[in-house]
Amino acid sequence: MSKKPTGYWFNWDNVVKELQPIMAKNHGLLPAGANGIHKNHPSLALAISKYHGGMKTVRERLGINNKKRCHYCNRILSFDDFRLHSKNKNGNHGKPEYYRDSKCKECSYKDVQDYRETDLGKATNICRYSKNRAKQKGIPFDLT
Repeated sequence: MSKKPTGYWFNWDNVVKELQPIMAKNHGLLPAGANGIHKNHPSLALAISKYHGGMKTVRERLGINNKKRCHYCNRILSFDDFRLHSKNKNGNHGKPEYYRDSKCKECSYKDVQDYRETDLGKATNICRYSKNRAKQKGIPFDLT
């Protein structure tokens, strides 16, 4: 990235123009973390935070604020299409922290279906069924 004229970063269109090649390399999304814009394009990152409200605002203006790429099928999907998991509660004063899975719900479902077709998956289903039947009948059930 070459030196830009004074006032270049004030213009939203210039920011979008500089972001387009970055987003093209990242499946249409803005990169996050240490390898994101801050490391590779510090002047652009400074302009975003100083003149355009920060990365969150820029993502909202670009319409990609609630989007994520599935690492299995490479589709860009809404956050709602990913399972939500909770992290350990110890680090944040007992409050749960949440993160989104890197695999979309559809890919997770396919993996479960594929597993159920294996011999181990079939045996697991038989054990699960037997345990539930024993519980319904009031019969103790322990495989240990």
